[in-house]
Amino acid sequence: MAWILLDLPALLVMVTVWGVIASSLAVGSGAKVAVIARDMGIPVSLIGCLMGSLSSALNTTDPDQAYSATALMLITAVYGGFISAIGYFFCDEAPTAISGPKRPRAIIFGILVFLLLTGVMANSLIGLAIFAEPHVFLITAVTIVLAILGKRPMSRETLPHALLFASLACVIIGLIFRFAGFIEEGLTVSMVGLIYGLVLYICTYMGSHLITAQYDLRTSLFNWHWLEISGFLIFMYFAPETIRETLLVG
Repeated sequence: MAWILLDLPALLVMVTVWGVIASSLAVGSGAKVAVIARDMGIPVSLIGCLMGSLSSALNTTDPDQAYSATALMLITAVYGGFISAIGYFFCDEAPTAISGPKRPRAIIFGILVFLLLTGVMANSLIGLAIFAEPHVFLITAVTIVLAILGKRPMSRETLPHALLFASLACVIIGLIFRFAGFIEEGLTVSMVGLIYGLVLYICTYMGSHLITAQYDLRTSLFNWHWLEISGFLIFMYFAPETIRETLLVG
């Protein structure tokens, strides 16, 4: 049964995107690869997980394929968890000291390549048009603006907290749409909103390495919150049958 856990395309995409982030930050700021693995393994995998599940939900008409699609979605998350776990065990507990960006252009280039790869992946799975979702754009933009204008003084965690809040708001509003009968619209708002938040969170993380200071973003805590929101979304939209229900049907 172990072969079920092996999906080479998902693993290749996951490692490629994370590799771009790790290489650009290692070259640009001297950040340790183990720290980047700890911090970015889970967020990167959740983006692939959500894009794949959204593609399956919108394009799959056979109910029997729902479980296999959900399994593939969770496998991608497992790969990211392994990368973060490996990084956690090989890095120091203390915040990463950044002496200053050695090559800022490498970091900026890494952000652009990350966005390009994310766009290519999104276009191949679900198309880019779905990301022009007005509700998601409005919620995310308003939350970011309020955080910037209202939080004084701003810290490095202000924007990540705003992105977490915006993503959670999108998930809840999408569920409201879903239970009101607008299933596809609700699914789109929830998942696209969470993808927005994760992509912008990674860009914020990479951009923070441009600052000449000690990098003290509590990434482990943020990763845990991203997992909580994603787990809640997966449960509400893709909850499997209970063992009792399976036995009754059998």
